[in-house]
Amino acid sequence: MATLFKRPGRKNWVIQYFDGDGVRRERSARTTDKRQAERLAAKLEDEASRIRSGAISPDEHSRIRASRVSLADHAEAYLTFCEQAGQAPKNIAEKRRHLSRLIEESGLSTLMDLTAESLQANMAAMRVRDSERRNGPLIPASARSRNFRRQAAVAFMAWCVKTGRVATNPLTSVAKLDERADRRHVRRALSETELERLIAVARDRDWILNQASRDGSRQSRRAAWYLAAALAGLRKGDLARLTWDDIDFNARTITVRLGKGKRVDVLPLHPQLETELAAIRNHSGERGALFPTVVTDRTRQKDFERAGITADASGRVADLHALRTTLGTMLAREGVAPQVAQRLMRHSDYRTTLKHYTDLDLQDAAAALDRVAFDGSGTPASQRDHQQKHQQSARETPQNDASARVSTPQTGVPAAGAESAQNRPSQPESGDCGILSGICRGCSSAVERQLPKLDVVGSIPITRFPIRRLLR
Repeated sequence: MATLFKRPGRKNWVIQYFDGDGVRRERSARTTDKRQAERLAAKLEDEASRIRSGAISPDEHSRIRASRVSLADHAEAYLTFCEQAGQAPKNIAEKRRHLSRLIEESGLSTLMDLTAESLQANMAAMRVRDSERRNGPLIPASARSRNFRRQAAVAFMAWCVKTGRVATNPLTSVAKLDERADRRHVRRALSETELERLIAVARDRDWILNQASRDGSRQSRRAAWYLAAALAGLRKGDLARLTWDDIDFNARTITVRLGKGKRVDVLPLHPQLETELAAIRNHSGERGALFPTVVTDRTRQKDFERAGITADASGRVADLHALRTTLGTMLAREGVAPQVAQRLMRHSDYRTTLKHYTDLDLQDAAAALDRVAFDGSGTPASQRDHQQKHQQSARETPQNDASARVSTPQTGVPAAGAESAQNRPSQPESGDCGILSGICRGCSSAVERQLPKLDVVGSIPITRFPIRRLLR
């Protein structure tokens, strides 16, 4: 039987009882009314007896025990699981910040309190400090920030379902906000001139810092850092983890290990990046980390300012990750297929490459229109070029046996070295080809037109856009 008592100096009743596992428990009734405390004690006793008799399943028993633990303790257990799963420390820190603020701002105490309504209300009330005015007022948070809080809360509740703390995830009904209508940090691609100025500034800083470091213990490699970000699409974490063993100069490849997708990707090495890395390797001959000194965001910002790289008139910013947008834009301008660009950018979906990493402007649209200009005949320029190539190929291909027979005008005797029509097998007409009859004239002409496309020399699309003056 449960017992009721009051502690000295306290007004609320305390319930002492045995739970379903036979463990003696104490719980505050949170009331000064003895009858309410008795009803709560009877409820706890009935629940414990049903557990001992098997009327309550083990899963329901587990959820009952979880309901008595504070929501903050559950969140801390979830974050510990994220650390053990090997998630990025920055991602875990953001989850911790959003979950703690959700619990504190909404006044949540148990898992039952975290509902879809409470999450929606908290997302609507989110406020952040204006980044342009450190001491300014709080402003409404962006749709991206609100969606990240929703993502953290939904992932936390999904883990609670997986571990048997709750039966279902009530937060999946909360809809995501449209981030396109409220984008506040939009990146842009760098122009070729801006990229050249950035590499020139980085080379100057490398020379100054390397001259100051007499013992050579701290070599600056900012130029290689920016080139690897722009010509290989490496993120900041990829650059920090890159080692000399990941660079294969013989196969001309670069291996990216444990990136954002948690996989190993082998990419072609751009010739200009290969030259830059080979010069560093020949000079130092070292092994281990390719970039012993990481270029910080503050250093990168100063280099961008020296190179005159700022936000454009639309407010789009340029940072280290914008160099990935630069690579995606250069691939699009070179006419690289989206599936190939997706592989070079290491995206799981090519639509991500097209949506977020392709920055084409009005000049690109004008150049595309120039390629489909019409003449007076109403034939597109691209179709006229195809017709001209077809006619030229048809003139170079023998049309019949008579055109291949070379004879003297006086005697009609075949010239020396010419093949006679009787000895040479006839070529079937167009559409009559087969395994036994051979290739017809139409198919042979089509194959002849396709032969130049089979040349794979220089066919790697990433090698088609050398940045001028980068290596000067």
